[in-house]
Amino acid sequence: MYIYFGPRSRIHGPQLRIDTRAKVWRWVEEIAYPPFAFQLVLASNRECPGLGLLIDNFTTLSPDTPQYFSGIIEMGFGWTPYPGDYRSKAAILASRKMQ
Repeated sequence: MYIYFGPRSRIHGPQLRIDTRAKVWRWVEEIAYPPFAFQLVLASNRECPGLGLLIDNFTTLSPDTPQYFSGIIEMGFGWTPYPGDYRSKAAILASRKMQ
């Protein structure tokens, strides 16, 4: 979950994301609409995929039982159409100058 400043809204997924260097695959879904962005990992070949919130265990929870989650919230922006890309406009411009 991110505090999401926009300016674009994005709804993507589910989609398969593969990191060939780390040999990790993830089925990911994203909902990004200010003020929040959520990136949900539906399935992965890793127990802790290191991206978003792994929700495959949620189907085993009763909907009548309250559940509380805590963690660190990052800030994100939607300057690109790519799901999971929460860089600021300055970070995008800086990466272009390096190439």
